[in-house]
Amino acid sequence: MQDQLLQGGWTASMGEFISDMVTYPAAHFRGPVLRKVKQLTWSNAGGAWAPITEDAIAPEFDRMDPFRCFPAPGATSPQDGFFIYTPSLTRGDLYAMIGVEGFDEKAIREVLEEHGRGGLTDWANRYAQDAQSIANGEQVKTSGSANVTIDAIEYLGPVQGRQLVEWGMSPAEVKDPDEEYEACVWMIGRWIIKAQLNYDPLGRRNIYKRSYEELPGAYWGFGLVDILEDMQGVANAGLRSLVNNMAFGSGPQVGVNVDRLPPGEDITKMHPLKIWQFNESLVNSNTKAIEFFSRKRNLQSCSQSSRKHTSLQMTLALSPGGWPLDRAVSARHQACP
Repeated sequence: MQDQLLQGGWTASMGEFISDMVTYPAAHFRGPVLRKVKQLTWSNAGGAWAPITEDAIAPEFDRMDPFRCFPAPGATSPQDGFFIYTPSLTRGDLYAMIGVEGFDEKAIREVLEEHGRGGLTDWANRYAQDAQSIANGEQVKTSGSANVTIDAIEYLGPVQGRQLVEWGMSPAEVKDPDEEYEACVWMIGRWIIKAQLNYDPLGRRNIYKRSYEELPGAYWGFGLVDILEDMQGVANAGLRSLVNNMAFGSGPQVGVNVDRLPPGEDITKMHPLKIWQFNESLVNSNTKAIEFFSRKRNLQSCSQSSRKHTSLQMTLALSPGGWPLDRAVSARHQACP
């Protein structure tokens, strides 16, 4: 099991998933996903061992781009309603799907042929752009730019049985053409490259979602950047004040009694070992002719208070049940006296 997780990219994908969880309103993870991969084996041909590569179907794990995830309206998890994901595939990715269970080889080859002739360039976004142009009474624009990737639409959710048969599934797998079946469907352009039933006994999908702070009844929660936004503003303001204070403290402030300076003395020029000339005070005052001073401000306590409060908010957000009210209030007062 550990070898499967390691070879399937679990560690790297989980690291990306955690990064998304603290950054975005929700992070998505999927797996296992069966893909065709190259594996190195040894062959004994003619009494001599030699390394050869073979195609094998292996489980892999992926982090899913949250900007390409589209849950159903009113859903609170990827298991509710339907779920749509829009991956971008290279020609190599698409070709590697040939031979994997559920994918239609003929449809995949037609997609590759169409893309090789310059078609399927940003087709998923162009449909929406064309519809908007038509609604606004504008001329539909065509794009001549080439794209090395091919956009696909992956749909997971209920599908009517007769549609699954039209998309290439065997009628033996669809007992009732009017029944809604939990299925996974891939579409590229006008081609359905995959139509497969979800064979999980409980109908669960291999997609998982987590927010740093979940919101009851909502799909998208809060990331760490959302939770710490107010304290981040306080910390940034304190740091800006500290930098300004450092600028003021980088050199002395000078007070000069110009009445005690000789005529022609340039008070704007200062350098080490300079000799200053003063006149006697005309009013017998103890006022100094020149005085150096520096205003210092200690913003360390403000910065420490911000850090403590930030740490408290992170702890409360990570705790599944939260802290008891008395402990939370006590910790808050200790962080912000």
